[in-house]
Amino acid sequence: ELGIGFCFAPLFHGAMKYAAPVRKQLGIRTIFNLLGPLTNPARAEFQLLGTSSVAIANRLARALVELGRSQAFVVCGADQLDEVSLWGRTTAFEIRGAQLIEHHWTAESFGLAECDVGPLQVDSPVASAQMVRQVFEGVAGPPRDIVVANAAAGLLAARQADELPQAVTMAAAAIDSGRVASLLQQLVAMTVAFRG
Repeated sequence: ELGIGFCFAPLFHGAMKYAAPVRKQLGIRTIFNLLGPLTNPARAEFQLLGTSSVAIANRLARALVELGRSQAFVVCGADQLDEVSLWGRTTAFEIRGAQLIEHHWTAESFGLAECDVGPLQVDSPVASAQMVRQVFEGVAGPPRDIVVANAAAGLLAARQADELPQAVTMAAAAIDSGRVASLLQQLVAMTVAFRG
């Protein structure tokens, strides 16, 4: 209905339901961190994946080519961030058909201000929710910028934009127009209705 959703892997992916308790107990990254996105039962045609290692990003990208993914990006931000970062350099592997293209993005690539991780860190779920709401209300600053950058990468992966500047403009417009905040409110209402 809304064009957005959340699927908890252990409920929708048979093998993952057995792996989840073990992964939680171990408390470290395992092979399942790599296999999960590659064995997604939704079989998404377009995909944006993040990983904390450029070497692993390269391997995942090559695997996506072998799996026949038509368009995807696998990114690794600075400081081993598993998403696009706006400090240092983000390495992005683009899968376009059978081609694998390596990109290096900086804040300047997105036309956004460089920042560090500090303003993005929170200390509780409540603080995280508050930051998300502020971003979706269009409050300027590093949290909004990193959301715009990652949304832009997603728009490129989904073939909704051809170039980063166009994707950044689209992502920022979706936030600034209130469409993203409205969609979040609808998603919350739908989730509450399902729980009811």
